[in-house]
Amino acid sequence: MAADKIWEEFAEKRASPLRSYISKKFNSNTERVLSDGLKLNKKLVVLDAGCGSGRWSFFFAPRVKKVFGIDSSKTAIQNARSANKFSNTQFKIGTLTKLPFKNNTFDLTYTCITLQHIVNENDFQKAVSELIRVTKKPGRIAIFETIRQTKQTRSNYIVCRSVKEYKRAFENFGARFLCGRGIRFPYLYFAYLTLLKKIYGFSPKYRDVRDTIAFFKKLEKSSFLPLIKAGLSFIFLISAPFDFLSKYLAFLSTERLMLFKK
Repeated sequence: MAADKIWEEFAEKRASPLRSYISKKFNSNTERVLSDGLKLNKKLVVLDAGCGSGRWSFFFAPRVKKVFGIDSSKTAIQNARSANKFSNTQFKIGTLTKLPFKNNTFDLTYTCITLQHIVNENDFQKAVSELIRVTKKPGRIAIFETIRQTKQTRSNYIVCRSVKEYKRAFENFGARFLCGRGIRFPYLYFAYLTLLKKIYGFSPKYRDVRDTIAFFKKLEKSSFLPLIKAGLSFIFLISAPFDFLSKYLAFLSTERLMLFKK
């Protein structure tokens, strides 16, 4: 299945309560890093590129002057428009390889877990150049991606690039790397999910986001769901100090906020 159809299917499926619970816990860490690192103010016009259903657009909205969210998924944009309660926020359909905006439009351009899903290298380079093109000079581009720390992770669904690869790509189009921060310490959570998959005999079928949906759907039906959630709560509790440290010791996190200046 083509990547666009996969994400369209993902947008059509409402997040399960368990997935929503996990996202809320993870997003609280991301919010802290964004608040500390981006220095948001009411003068900024922001692009949320690959906005999905608007999660981060709605985070920016009360903190900046104006927000524009774009996504290639019609369903995601419909969901974002339906959930939008902010007069300074707009959503439209578009792709990162051809952003529907003029040059030098945004003070801050942001993208979250989007570039890693552009697996074609030419399209990745186009997306990077487009993010820079629509950003004002001087302006900032903030990207939040899962990064490659040792061996390369590549499939028809995801490419985990190194910080060095991201820096080289953006610098080739004239942007300057400012800083990078870790987002959270995910290793105990990943180990817990691996254990649950073994216990429930879950085998990936698609090796993309559809497997994630199927796995959490299976857990939701388990008679041990309260115990599973208790285990997650414990994992989040003991990970909290490492989450805090990962902002300053980036090697503790597989996810990175990288900030560039045009």
